Amino acid sequence: MIILSVQPAARRGGPSIQHLNFAKKSIDMGFEHHACIREDHEMLDEYRETFSSVTTFKPVNAIIPRSISPIKLLNYRKLVKEIAGTIKQTAKNINADAIWTVNDAFLAGPIAAKQLGIPAITHFLGMTSYRPKPVGLGLVAFHKKYSNRLISCQDLIAEDLISLGFPRDRMDIVYNGIDTEKFASDNRKTDDQDNLNIGMVANLDRRKGLMLFIEAAILVSKTRQGVEFRIAGQLEGDSTYLEEIKNRIADAGMQNQIHLDGVVKSMPDWYKALDICCVPSLIEALSVASLEAMASSLPLVATDVGGNYLAVKHERNGLLSKPNDPESLAQGIIELCNSSQLRRKYGEEGKLIAKNTFSLGKVVENLNQAFSKV
Repeated sequence: MIILSVQPAARRGGPSIQHLNFAKKSIDMGFEHHACIREDHEMLDEYRETFSSVTTFKPVNAIIPRSISPIKLLNYRKLVKEIAGTIKQTAKNINADAIWTVNDAFLAGPIAAKQLGIPAITHFLGMTSYRPKPVGLGLVAFHKKYSNRLISCQDLIAEDLISLGFPRDRMDIVYNGIDTEKFASDNRKTDDQDNLNIGMVANLDRRKGLMLFIEAAILVSKTRQGVEFRIAGQLEGDSTYLEEIKNRIADAGMQNQIHLDGVVKSMPDWYKALDICCVPSLIEALSVASLEAMASSLPLVATDVGGNYLAVKHERNGLLSKPNDPESLAQGIIELCNSSQLRRKYGEEGKLIAKNTFSLGKVVENLNQAFSKV
């Protein structure tokens, strides 16, 4: 089966990393994958190494505008038409059997598929595109007409879309997945109670809860000495937010305890240096970082939002804290700081869950089955 996949994101982040990982494994299983992505994509070289061919379109934002301005809507329509033309021509050139759009709010892929008379598959990796409800109703109405199947990365999204009117029999659930062997590690410093490292992974996205993590870190430092906090992820894209983060760290006098590591070359090595991983999201579909941490035998403390419960089984491989509550998050961190036995127990259980539920092999089998249904 020949699949043209479309990715409108430009940054190195969860959606693009998942896209690449899914495609690599699917290719290993016998599917042929080609890509159509933005010409300014930060992972362009990795796309070219992975896909049979890569076609690019100009760097524009083709996500549905949240505006009633006639000018913006007309510009958006023109933009979608232009990019759909590029996708359509690419699909014709490779004789594609289907177009897989790895973004729920990017309409050009399904439109191109409809024009060619081939199936369209749209992958939902987030929980914001269909909110508020009026937007969701419009988006689902579009996909009922243009997408043959929807793929959701977790159960809550699927149920939300079905409640908005999308047919259940055209919905597939395919969890995010990772190469568990790449992150496998038993090198944990679980017996060291005095010098602990706690980390989180996120780009500069307010929804990821970086400030919540920092506020919790400040609270933890008041009762626990020798604990350091690390944030891995891009430090570009929102200079105002970065300034707020740096100012809060400075105001708390935590410059030597909270470290902004930026983009990390080797994430497996970065996880090895941690004792606890946090997922302090304000909204979350299914955190790839949480899966990587689990495969790295790390215990987790995560906010009880979105799909975090799918990765973090409370008091089995980590702890769930109240949403957007620094004290609750800090309490979870302190509980794990105080018990090397608990950290080891949760880490071992998390590694098993990652292997049994979120390994790429298992996940991509489900993805390929979804492809085959069209």
